[in-house]
Amino acid sequence: MHRNKLIEMLQNYNPVAQEEMEFKERMLNFVKENENCFERTLEQGHITASIWLLNKDNSKALLMHHSKLDQWFQLGGHCDGDSDVLAVAIKEAQEESCIVNIVAARNDIFDIDIHLIPENKKEKAHYHYDIRFLLQVSSDEDVVQNSESKELRWIDKNINNLPTQNRSIVRMFNKWTNLIFPVKVGEIYKHYKGKSYKIISVARNTENIEEVLVVYQAMYNCPTFGANPIWARPIGMFTENVFKDGKDQPRFQKISN
Repeated sequence: MHRNKLIEMLQNYNPVAQEEMEFKERMLNFVKENENCFERTLEQGHITASIWLLNKDNSKALLMHHSKLDQWFQLGGHCDGDSDVLAVAIKEAQEESCIVNIVAARNDIFDIDIHLIPENKKEKAHYHYDIRFLLQVSSDEDVVQNSESKELRWIDKNINNLPTQNRSIVRMFNKWTNLIFPVKVGEIYKHYKGKSYKIISVARNTENIEEVLVVYQAMYNCPTFGANPIWARPIGMFTENVFKDGKDQPRFQKISN
């Protein structure tokens, strides 16, 4: 069933806030009861995909001033029948920022929200069952504004610079600034080329305090650098996908806790 992947992701999502706990139960019921939950033609509501988009060094996040609604929001949009909600989120982020190189900082759900969309000339009032993902820019591209937004703005980690007090945006902002890193010391990962590595630390770059580095040790002897060499790379690169053998796959895949 095309809904199974989203149902599994929701079941594995462990919200802390009470409102998200309630959203999770409502969303699971909605997805299970509506085979066409990804279609915007479902008048009562539909699944949407949103993004908390980080810049390359994780120092800023991108918000848009919506042209039609005249409010500040995260990037995002409709699934239009696509059940791969993460893929929809990446596509929407690319379209609304005009940045091509965007990857998942985490493959699991970052946040969820259910909100009512008021009636307008084209459609009746309905609900958006919004699945949010943490994505990151992996290049030095600049954002380019399109007709959907009045402004695109990178915000830093000072909450006083947040241009809205929207409840769910503040919630995502707080999650971001208190972010638990997606890799943990002791975990073992397999590189897409086949060799295994153990996480030995997560560190910050002293020359750029916002840049988080994964420090990992090879579980093999290297003819050039000796036994079990230690490497470090930015967390966005460590967790990104690479294109190999005609498909996207993780650069590093966790194989053991």
